[in-house]
Amino acid sequence: MACSIDHSKLTGLKFCTECGAALEPAKRICAQGHELVRNNKFCEVCGSPEASSATAPTPPPISPLPPSSPLPPPVTPLTARVVPRVVPPVTPPPTFATQAAHYDPLLPPPPAYSAPKNKNMIAIIASASAALLLIVAVLVNANKVTYTTVEVSMSIYDQNCWDLSWGYYDIPGGEVVLTVDGVDVAFADYPSIGSDEAIACTFETSFYDVPMNGEIYEFSMASGRRGSITKTRSELEANGWSFELSLGL
Repeated sequence: MACSIDHSKLTGLKFCTECGAALEPAKRICAQGHELVRNNKFCEVCGSPEASSATAPTPPPISPLPPSSPLPPPVTPLTARVVPRVVPPVTPPPTFATQAAHYDPLLPPPPAYSAPKNKNMIAIIASASAALLLIVAVLVNANKVTYTTVEVSMSIYDQNCWDLSWGYYDIPGGEVVLTVDGVDVAFADYPSIGSDEAIACTFETSFYDVPMNGEIYEFSMASGRRGSITKTRSELEANGWSFELSLGL
């Protein structure tokens, strides 16, 4: 049944004194009209103290947020633009024929090549130079020294190489000398043992690098015991540049 007392005006009570119905606790608000929770003495929103229900103002309406503006369109990134480089063509230089074709017709043509008038003089000078070179070459070849090898063969007759008489003891291993125009130019040695032939024992040796421009060639033993053998250049040439000597005949 309806109670004759306005329950909203009953404060500080848990039950109605008239009908005994349980009373809903009144909402606690601050002086600015904000609801207080958790038994706080001050407002969590504005910090105002608690106010009675009779003096509590109505909280201001909360204005809605303005609608959000649409996002701007995405920005297209810049891209590098490659501009091709235009290289002008290179004109090749004109050839001789092209240059000749561009002669100014008002100018006289270039002079043509003509042979020198002293052609005969040049030929004479060239001939004289060739003759002079030929003379120089002949003189150089005439004074040029050439060399050869002179062979020497010493045969001791009626002797065996394995039983050579004491009178020929200086021949085996003996040193010999070749003189050209009075100057000693080559030295050699006989072998220590000769070669047996039919009726002789022969010792052979050679002189190397003997000049061929001498006049007198003299062969002798270095000991001086056997004397000397002399030949001219023409005789040596006729004999194949060799001395053929003998003992015991």
